[in-house]
Amino acid sequence: KTHERITSYTKHAADITSLAMKKNGNRTWLISTSQDKTAILWDASDLPNLRLLHRLTGHTGAVISSAFHPNENRVATGSRDCTIKIWDIETGAEMATLRGHIGAVTDLAFSPDGKSLTSTSSGHEGNDNSIKLWETKWDPGLAKLRQQAKQEVRRNKAEAAQEKASSKSQ
Repeated sequence: KTHERITSYTKHAADITSLAMKKNGNRTWLISTSQDKTAILWDASDLPNLRLLHRLTGHTGAVISSAFHPNENRVATGSRDCTIKIWDIETGAEMATLRGHIGAVTDLAFSPDGKSLTSTSSGHEGNDNSIKLWETKWDPGLAKLRQQAKQEVRRNKAEAAQEKASSKSQ
């Protein structure tokens, strides 16, 4: 039997730079990263069908690496902006931004027990070429708080715009 393409998805606006997959019980997730400065979390539980769950935005450079946490619903992304972002898989909320590299974050790997994250960086104007080890302690309520804060900001902006429009009409 020959290997044939089953299906194709085009949701990124630029080159796709990496893929990673995680299975947890009967859920399967896929993440794709891209030169378009985004990562996309997909529900891959019903392959070959993929369902877009979250478009992860926040990096200011191309997103070129990713890794799923082995025990928790978290994923890390690395970027040409020299940062690593930790995301909540369920909500798509940004949990943390790790800074310390001076070059693009080219690869990421969680330890098998999930207690640390290792990152690599390429040489870039400072010849980083380093491997860094990060602790992975985070507040489980932080993603929920950040999501609530984002919703509150949106509500406040909408109310302010409504008040401004209302005051102009008076």
